[in-house]
Amino acid sequence: MAELMYKPPLASTDTPLSVEALNIDGLQLRELPRQQLMRMQGRAEDIDVAVRSALGTGLPTMPNQIAIGEGYEIAGLGPSRWLVRFADDDDGVRSEALLNEMAGVVASIVDVTHQYMSFSLSGRRAGEFLARVCSLDLGVESFKPGFAARTLFGRLPVLLEYCELGKFRLSVDQSLARFAWALFAAILDDVKQS
Repeated sequence: MAELMYKPPLASTDTPLSVEALNIDGLQLRELPRQQLMRMQGRAEDIDVAVRSALGTGLPTMPNQIAIGEGYEIAGLGPSRWLVRFADDDDGVRSEALLNEMAGVVASIVDVTHQYMSFSLSGRRAGEFLARVCSLDLGVESFKPGFAARTLFGRLPVLLEYCELGKFRLSVDQSLARFAWALFAAILDDVKQS
């Protein structure tokens, strides 16, 4: 039987970016290693009990916030929708526990690990990069570390997570990864020239 192998979408991409261009003054953009992702949808009260039992921390209390636990994060994507991101070293232990707890809950939980590709954006000019393509108000009072939002970068749908001061994670649909990389390259070039 033939063995299937995963090949990242950018593995063969000839981009205009060189290693130096990814680390311009005050800004770094890099592809992140794949992490296990699970999307949940249902009544918050029901899912929260299962999540607390399996993982020890409940759901974020408000949409667009991130609840952080040991080895995982839960981003509130909107009413009744969450995305769980597990640490690389999890080996499926936490996700298996979550699936087991969710078995009796009327809700949806789907492994979407191979649906998304993520990038890290960091540095003192990260806000400048985002302001060029993102229509969200990224001011200190409205979008703080620990917040997440789905938005558009031009025509590109992005899950934008503010991880910590000066550090963001951008997750895009894997089928749009090459387009995202080209868009990010153009923005980096624009920031570099300013």
